[in-house]
Amino acid sequence: IISGGSISAPAWNGYTGGIIVFRVINNLTVDGVINASGIGFRGGDPVNAVGFQGESYNGRGITAPNASYTNFGGGGGGQNNEGGGGGGGYATSGATGGNNGGVGGSGGGTYGTVSLTNLLLGSGGGGTSAASGKSGVGGGGIFFTASRNIFVSGSIIANGSDSQTANGFGTGAGSGGTIYLTAEI
Repeated sequence: IISGGSISAPAWNGYTGGIIVFRVINNLTVDGVINASGIGFRGGDPVNAVGFQGESYNGRGITAPNASYTNFGGGGGGQNNEGGGGGGGYATSGATGGNNGGVGGSGGGTYGTVSLTNLLLGSGGGGTSAASGKSGVGGGGIFFTASRNIFVSGSIIANGSDSQTANGFGTGAGSGGTIYLTAEI
């Protein structure tokens, strides 16, 4: 990937997207950018009085905002018109959403394994009932292998997207995704 060049993928739409996968024979040199930021699991939408939970490996999420879904990585939605959405979780738990008289959504729980036996996308952040802003989207997945060596002077990134603030209330940020690189030598 030459300097100034980039590789990305379409965003996850519920069925496809969100993943960059390739194999290189001989050496892989990354002088440009491989970017899977903000193309993973979708953030929770705002609805009346309750924000939806962010999407994760278990699915799209629900509207029960204040429950602690430790087996579900998507951030919980805020409620009572003044609660912020929780952050998406993945390898670590997401942060609980702030409150201004309402109830902040729970942070998303942890999932995945250190050995990366499954390529998983990052979770979406929770929505908030008072904001029309979109919640943060999780980072996508990057998997590639080279038959020789991997040289990186550019960037390989899979960040979650930031939360947004609307009407003074924030949505939850998305969690980072997965990057798995392997060289056979």
